[in-house]
Amino acid sequence: MIKKYYAKNLHCGGCASKIQYEFDKISFISDVNLNFYTKTLSLTLLEKEREKDILNYLNRIANKIEEGVFFEEEKTEEKRDQISLKNSFLILGLVFFITGFFITSPIYKNTILFIAYFLS
Repeated sequence: MIKKYYAKNLHCGGCASKIQYEFDKISFISDVNLNFYTKTLSLTLLEKEREKDILNYLNRIANKIEEGVFFEEEKTEEKRDQISLKNSFLILGLVFFITGFFITSPIYKNTILFIAYFLS
């Protein structure tokens, strides 16, 4: 079972490497990848019965290596809301862009096209 978590308070690439090294030693997980730049941890959980305790276990190990570092589960609803908001701005920008082509006054046309560019 593939699990994905987000790292919080991880400010050092060396610390990320140490944490990943320690996670690699755990017998019931494999394919550990801690990406410092995206702050994501992905791993394969080999024992399904450990699913409930894995996050606390990983947080204890990470906190021993670098105090204050912890992991959270991926929040799909929050991501969906962000994508929806971006799509709304894109659609609004497209409406202004199309409107800009039908306006004959150059002053209004430039303003509308500027707003469309800004929203996109």
